Amino acid sequence: MDAHVFDRAAFHRDTVAGHGLPESQAWVHSGILFGWAVERGLVASWLRDRTPDAFRAFADRTLTGPGLLAAWDGNLLDDMFNDEGLAFLAAYWTSSGDPEFGSYIEDYRSVLVDGLASDYHVEDTWQNYRRMVDVLDARHARFRATFDPTAPRVDLRQGPAAVNWLGPGWLPTILVPHAVALPQATIGLVAAQPETVAALDYATTHAPGWVVLRMPDLSVGVAATVERWEGDRALLNLFTRVHSAGSPHETAPISPSWWVERRREPAWNANCVGWVNELRTRVGQLVTRRREAGKSPGALALALAHSELALVDAVAADLLEDGEARREVLCASRADDRVRIVVEALRRATA
Repeated sequence: MDAHVFDRAAFHRDTVAGHGLPESQAWVHSGILFGWAVERGLVASWLRDRTPDAFRAFADRTLTGPGLLAAWDGNLLDDMFNDEGLAFLAAYWTSSGDPEFGSYIEDYRSVLVDGLASDYHVEDTWQNYRRMVDVLDARHARFRATFDPTAPRVDLRQGPAAVNWLGPGWLPTILVPHAVALPQATIGLVAAQPETVAALDYATTHAPGWVVLRMPDLSVGVAATVERWEGDRALLNLFTRVHSAGSPHETAPISPSWWVERRREPAWNANCVGWVNELRTRVGQLVTRRREAGKSPGALALALAHSELALVDAVAADLLEDGEARREVLCASRADDRVRIVVEALRRATA
């Protein structure tokens, strides 16, 4: 199941570049909140285990909150927080409908942005961090007054589309000629063909708001929601596999379209567990090699923030350049087969 995305640096990079600002300004706003959450014990313990040096530097005040979030590629996801932290963020990140509680973005703009050219011009300084701490502490205190620590963990991973569409049904389809992107990711897409434009237009104006990315002649695809669609550029959130259910006797709403139904993810099993430690170790080795070579670690830097099949898919999306290998992973009916394919690719990459 997808991680719920509160914010990604990728959402802001083009705007930041348009202002002529350094790329790091794309996550100053989310990094200040993240740093505060770390100091208040609201983040998941595995984050500190994975990036101990960054956490020590933050505690020593040699690294700011945005600097700490940079260790996670400037992304703010639900599994980065413990139960209380997630419940607070779910209520506070955007408007909760309670004018007295407000939202983080509103508070951020009121305290730090007033008088600046944009949200992205706030400087990453400890002084600005301290200006936000009192506001955040007050919001958190108000939240804790009604927080029930025995309640189930907040689940933000089932979007409205996933709830409303149980399939099968028609979904607009975008063909990807050479490979298909794997789930558990956000990708950018340039709509170069009229058919792609038609699919995106249809998805943004009709329930459930999905498009399908698939390779020709392959019965398995990946469903996506359209995060943004401006001009010829779209931002898609990939989240579940679908497969062809045949051709019913009715007319498709647009061409090309695909009659699809949801495809159950294979169950994580005991055979998978034996591969995980090796997978994580080799991903770490490959990220280190890329950085030492002066290369970007790419999606692998964020892959370790995932677990189980989301981790496997994130590694596969970065590592498997061969279309046939991606096809094999995508169509694997057993979770341990999918893990094995990815681990074998990692072994070749780290040999």
